[in-house]
Amino acid sequence: MDLTNIEKLIQDNLFESRYNGREIDGVIIENFDIDDKFIVCLQSRKLAHNQEYHEVLITVELLSLESVIL
Repeated sequence: MDLTNIEKLIQDNLFESRYNGREIDGVIIENFDIDDKFIVCLQSRKLAHNQEYHEVLITVELLSLESVIL
């Protein structure tokens, strides 16, 4: 699936082991540390707004491996 540069960065930070255990502002970050090849659905949308900041909402649903293997 094609991802924008922003989506790919978010996905990498959520799933790739190389980002697991990083320290940001004194907090050790833990992620899922799983292969992103098992992502079966990704939806995103961009909305115009007048805010001085960006808001990112992420929902992850974990499925059993058996439910996604055909």
